[in-house]
Amino acid sequence: MARDTPWRGASHHLRLWPPHTSDAYEEARRERNHFRPSYHQQDEMAPKYTLHYWPQIPGRGEYIRLAFEYSDVPYAENNDVTKLQALLDESAPTGSPHHFALPLLEITEGSQRQLISQTPAILLYLSQQIPRLYNSQTEAKSATATATATATTHIHTHQVLLTVLDLSNEVHDTHHPIGAGLYYEDQKPEAARRARDLREERLPKFLTYFDQLLTNLEGRVAIKGQTTVADLALWQVLEGLNFAFPQWCKRAREAGQYAKVWEFQRSVGEEDRIKAYVESGRRKPFSDGLFRHYPELDAAEGEGEGEGETKKRRVE
Repeated sequence: MARDTPWRGASHHLRLWPPHTSDAYEEARRERNHFRPSYHQQDEMAPKYTLHYWPQIPGRGEYIRLAFEYSDVPYAENNDVTKLQALLDESAPTGSPHHFALPLLEITEGSQRQLISQTPAILLYLSQQIPRLYNSQTEAKSATATATATATTHIHTHQVLLTVLDLSNEVHDTHHPIGAGLYYEDQKPEAARRARDLREERLPKFLTYFDQLLTNLEGRVAIKGQTTVADLALWQVLEGLNFAFPQWCKRAREAGQYAKVWEFQRSVGEEDRIKAYVESGRRKPFSDGLFRHYPELDAAEGEGEGEGETKKRRVE
């Protein structure tokens, strides 16, 4: 089970976010049984985005949802488990490869349809398409220089994003360090050892790096003073860390460590569109996905590692 597990028995869901008009909602409702959900938008020339992802968990799909929510770009979400596997197995007639795992982003422009998989690839695409996710802030005297500066900044943003997602994977692997298809209970000794390494070595290394970025770039991690897909992803990882390792985060705060990181978490959470999304009830809570809370994995050194009663839970 190297990829996210389909949710058997789950009901079909098609959701449209943000719900700008009743016409949009009605069209989405009518199309819910079709292979590709659609929605109405005023600008017929603009791309139509559909996120295909498993229901119930925020998972890796949340990094993409945050990009849409922050930029206020309408998107449909398909959580129909009876259709998702077909999308993974689909090969485009153009010779494009089929896709290994969700999330998938579907882009429809007129009669053209494109599918992109892999979270960082999707976010790289969106950061180049949605103005609010990228604003050069770089002045240049020539079009060539501007294009070069823009390309370089995109790569630097993507570089930071990949580092954030590396941390996301490391946190995930604390509860499944041996095999993604095994239960947590089948690898508890290894999980305790992996979690201890995360707490003592990996989290300090990552958060020190992000703290330095925030110092140099006026409170953001990729472009000075600007919220990018890398910032949104880091905010989600920090939220997940506070869910999975609340005691470790509390100790770090009380010790005055990574102050700029915690201030960054607060700052992004207070941005209007992120705050509205959180308060809307549409944001899925953490549970048994990438970020899981096992008290024994959050223990201080020598406290409760390998202990605790937990029910069996497979990896997402």
